Amino acid sequence: MKKIWMMMAMAAIFAGCSNEEEFESQAGYYTLTGYADAESRTAFDIPGDGSIPFKWSVGDKIWVGSTQSDAIANDGNSAIFTFASEPSGDVYYNMTDTSSPNEANVKTEQTVANLGANGDFGYGTINNGSFILNHATAYLWFDITAIPEGATLQSITFDAGAATIAGKAKWDGSKFGTISNGSNSIKLNVNKATVSGAETAMVVFPAVVESASVTYQLIVDNKTKYYKQSLDAKTL
Repeated sequence: MKKIWMMMAMAAIFAGCSNEEEFESQAGYYTLTGYADAESRTAFDIPGDGSIPFKWSVGDKIWVGSTQSDAIANDGNSAIFTFASEPSGDVYYNMTDTSSPNEANVKTEQTVANLGANGDFGYGTINNGSFILNHATAYLWFDITAIPEGATLQSITFDAGAATIAGKAKWDGSKFGTISNGSNSIKLNVNKATVSGAETAMVVFPAVVESASVTYQLIVDNKTKYYKQSLDAKTL
């Protein structure tokens, strides 16, 4: 079982989701139908009951082996992924355009409300026409309750101390291998005067963090201001 952690009062990791999928072929092309539950995929909704609900997002693609599906045109709790030829192999959700579908690429600079491009990664194995998509990376959510009136939140930078939370690592079927180009810091670009729901979430590699800090960059009265807070962390 992978270890994840959360920061008291300020942020929480929400890792682990599963979607049940059905595999079928139709009239010259092949489809993979995915079903999303309340804690899956990449589109944000309002968080509640200690979890962040996710749905399939417009533009999502699925890898099966080395074959990538077409992008979906609609978001929602279910989606149909189409393939020009019959795919074969393990299933990966990987939107970072790496040369290896089984390699996660968690970015050191991320964009708000764009988990797929930030490095979100999932995997599964087709079994008798279906598979369960498991979530391998984790999410760090900053619970921003209010931004000062007239201010813009430019970015949030998280420093994980000695822990590596970004970089590239291959999935071997049960765990991530050694992280290359590793970093202990991720910057989430926001550039908003208001944020809602679970927008302020970043993708991270699962990690045990002994101590950490978060820095908020704001524009107030046309001046840049930084607010830094040291945080204790714990493993779940």
